[in-house]
Amino acid sequence: MWYNRKVKGQRTKEDKHMTEEYMIDLLKLAQSGDDVATDNLIANIRDKEMNRRIGRYYHKNRQVDDDDIRQEFLIGVALAIQKADLEIGDPIEYLISQGVYKVRSYMRKHIMQNTTQICLDCGYESRLNKIDGEYTCKKCGGHNIQTRETNDYDEVALEMTCTEEDAILDAIDDIGAEKIIEGFRKTLDPSTKVYHLFVLLYDEDINSSNPEVKNYISEIAKRWNTSQTLVVQVREKLQRRLQRYCDDMKIRIVDNKFVVD
Repeated sequence: MWYNRKVKGQRTKEDKHMTEEYMIDLLKLAQSGDDVATDNLIANIRDKEMNRRIGRYYHKNRQVDDDDIRQEFLIGVALAIQKADLEIGDPIEYLISQGVYKVRSYMRKHIMQNTTQICLDCGYESRLNKIDGEYTCKKCGGHNIQTRETNDYDEVALEMTCTEEDAILDAIDDIGAEKIIEGFRKTLDPSTKVYHLFVLLYDEDINSSNPEVKNYISEIAKRWNTSQTLVVQVREKLQRRLQRYCDDMKIRIVDNKFVVD
């Protein structure tokens, strides 16, 4: 008699479906005011999704503690519970994405507030001032810049040529770009492939910039159990949607950066 043998540690489609139903049931109870369900919902997301979604932010910056990053993620999830729409898209994915967004906002705030730049040409020190992706002196307009952490006893924490702070700031975008991306997110239907691709590319970092992903098109195709051709088609549709959104908002995309006219 033929039968399917389940490998230890491997989740079947039935397991996944049961887990999704269980999470939705928890969310319904949490929205009705059940504190136990709320705790269980957050604990499940913490144990099964948190490290995978925000692990790339750990150990990235001395000004931001990893425990604080985890805490911000869980706060973001908790605050989103009452806002999640059970009738549209994937409400659990919505909770997770709000947790990731909270982490990004928290890191951006601390890095921007606690790092200054020093112009090596005129000696002027100020808050970070990035123009077209390049640190620029507010006084003389020069680009010969060093940056330092304000709580690091005047030790130069990084240089313009190669920095951890540059990398993480680029990863979480500047304030304007973050608002643009989140505004664009709201125009997408969570029940569509376009939205799911947006989440994979932006929230889960499954893209060409991630060195741990050899072929992001292939990786997404495997997750969706579909062809790479379909993924490319959805990506093109997402790009058109973003371009149309930017056109409507009078925003230009130059060298993969947003420029507001």
